[in-house]
Amino acid sequence: MKITKLFEQKFLLGWGRHLWNVVGVSGFVAVLTGIILFGNSLTTQTPKSKMKFIGKKEFVTDEMTKETAPLSRSQWASAEDKVIPYLSVEEWSEVNSKPYPFSSDKKKLINRDVWYEYVEYSNMKYDEYLKVATPIIRKKNEQDKRYRSYVTGIQSRNSIKRSHGYVSPFVVGYGLAVIASASVSSALLSIERNTRKD
Repeated sequence: MKITKLFEQKFLLGWGRHLWNVVGVSGFVAVLTGIILFGNSLTTQTPKSKMKFIGKKEFVTDEMTKETAPLSRSQWASAEDKVIPYLSVEEWSEVNSKPYPFSSDKKKLINRDVWYEYVEYSNMKYDEYLKVATPIIRKKNEQDKRYRSYVTGIQSRNSIKRSHGYVSPFVVGYGLAVIASASVSSALLSIERNTRKD
């Protein structure tokens, strides 16, 4: 009986008040955390435009890619202005001292070996043309990929911030409830201490 009374007076009633003060401080920290979370949820970020993100000098527009889009093989062969020099069958035959592979009316193939050599030459030149024509498209694709990654990152961070906004009222409410219960408990323990008979 004496041990129980000693526990109540010395530990439970004596230290209980301090314990509830610590609980009250933790409630205040919870309220403060909730307010910070709510404030953070209001600071969502808007992605920059693609041109601002990439930089005006480096930015590749759709028009630029259309202008430099690789031509099909037949379009490239018939185009007048070529970045890569390209000889017609007649010119190639003359330069390389090869017989012309077609008949005079150009309807019949009469020399297959020469024609296959010319096709190899044509393939090589078209490949050279593609190497020159495609870098700008590759650059645009890289820019698109970087920009998508940038926007996705911002959307992900904004989503987390919005979730903080949804949670913050519950954290503040929890903190206020803890502060209220700690205040009531401290008040009761104070009354008990002041009215206790030694």
